[in-house]
Amino acid sequence: MAQLDQTLSQDLSGLAGRAFAWWTGELKGLVPRRGARRQSVPGIVISLEDGRLWLVRDQRGLLGSGGESLSEAQLLERLARQGRSDRSMSVRLRLPWHTCLVRPVSVPERAAGDAARILALDLERGTPFSATDVYQAHVREPGPARNGLAIYSHLIVKRASVDAAIARLAGAGVHADAVDVASADGKGALAIDFLASREAGTLAAARRWRGTTATLAGVVALLAAGAVWQSFSQHEAALAAIEAETSAAKTRLKQAEAAERASAAGQVGAAAVHAAKMSRPAPAHLIEELTRLLPDDAHLTDLSLDGGTLSITGFAKSASALVPVLERSDSFAEAAVLSPFTYDAERGRERFSYRLRLKHAPEPAPGSSADAPAGDGAADAPPLEVVP
Repeated sequence: MAQLDQTLSQDLSGLAGRAFAWWTGELKGLVPRRGARRQSVPGIVISLEDGRLWLVRDQRGLLGSGGESLSEAQLLERLARQGRSDRSMSVRLRLPWHTCLVRPVSVPERAAGDAARILALDLERGTPFSATDVYQAHVREPGPARNGLAIYSHLIVKRASVDAAIARLAGAGVHADAVDVASADGKGALAIDFLASREAGTLAAARRWRGTTATLAGVVALLAAGAVWQSFSQHEAALAAIEAETSAAKTRLKQAEAAERASAAGQVGAAAVHAAKMSRPAPAHLIEELTRLLPDDAHLTDLSLDGGTLSITGFAKSASALVPVLERSDSFAEAAVLSPFTYDAERGRERFSYRLRLKHAPEPAPGSSADAPAGDGAADAPPLEVVP
């Protein structure tokens, strides 16, 4: 139980930590990345013309070009070398005017603050382009609004070509801080940044959620409470399952112990029966011994083996003379007369009946029958009887 409580405490603390990390991550995601970007005057301007990168301006002379025309490979090599030594180096990518699609779009003066969102919606509605396939930017045309409408130049450029140029710069370890476009006369550049369009969704989300922080906190608190309750319920269910499994294991253990005791008792009984059977002489051996001991004028009419005693009945010329003969045997301990001797005139012999106790046989237990000890297993075996 103590271990389960410790585990529950660890899970709750871990859950609280994960909820805090998620909450701070959500808040961090609402902060526009553009505000965090380094704001500096671009010292190096790279132009993308005909699919190649050209050096347009090196305000600080960092690349040491000296007015020479550099190939793209030479330019990237010098940018990589300078970037390793100067982490503050600022690089801007500039696109030619003719690579952009320029659309004049009228926007209500009252909605000027949402011009970027309106232009993005108009892009999806009025052109075959998708916002995921292009970069877009806009500039307002000079002059006052007419009839409550302001005119904007909506500039659109293919994302694939720009991303390819940015990737080549990144391969040299150079980060493009912004992407602008040259003016129509080629003498300057428009004050735009195409990369800002991919952050428009983040800026809009920040505006939408700016006043709902408390609501988000409440939702997070409810989710955290639900997660805590779910974790607690899971631990309770796990504890109940452990208790049920423990009870079942105890029952199985008791059954196994009972079966083991029964098996041990059976093995002891079987061993006793086997020992009793092994201590009992083989009948063939006893018959052979009697045949060897009895004289030729004696023969048996009845033989019965029961436990540790052997009862014999037969006829002989002198029945009393058989006692010393039988007791000299290594198999018989003593010979007791079971019934008086009688003379059979027809046979001309005396009838005898003896009970012989076998040597090496277990002694009869006190209170048991004289023929077999109680509980040794021999009494369970049927007595051996031989009748001619």
